[in-house]
This record gives sequence, structure tokens and C-alpha cells, in this order.
Amino acid sequence: MDVIDLRDFYSQRLGIVARQLINRGIRARWPHADGQRVLAALEPVVTATAARALTTPLDKVASTAIRADLASMHHETQYTRLFRS
Repeated sequence: MDVIDLRDFYSQRLGIVARQLINRGIRARWPHADGQRVLAALEPVVTATAARALTTPLDKVASTAIRADLASMHHETQYTRLFRS
């Protein structure tokens, strides 16, 4: 069985979220080069956030994660959306 380094896992997941948000901004109104600059500027923030996630106790993040998941589920089931998946 392979072992996954959690630092890499959190960095990758946070990086994916950042790229998705930036891509939505590009589709809406940003020039592509601006999106790339924003993504490059966010790299140290993503890395620091991933490192902080490894040391944050679950009771400090659990209540907000559930609300974010519920909000995301509600958003996904709305009838009218700009980009349907």
C-alpha cells in the first residue's frame, strides 16, 4: 500500500480549488494572463494553508466545513446557474 504525504494532498486539493475559482473568474471577465498571475501569487498562500491544516485540530474546522458543504450542495441543485455541470 502506498502512503500519501498529507502536505502534498492538502496542497493539491487547495490548489485545485484555487484554480477552479480563478477559471470561473476568467470565464466571467478576467483576461487569461491575469488569472495566471493571480494563481502564481496564491501559491505561497496555498502552501501555508496546507501546512496550517496539518496542525489545526478538527474541532476548529468541523463546524465551518459542514456549512460550506451544505451551501455547496444547495448551490449545485439550483435550477438556474451560469455554468451547469
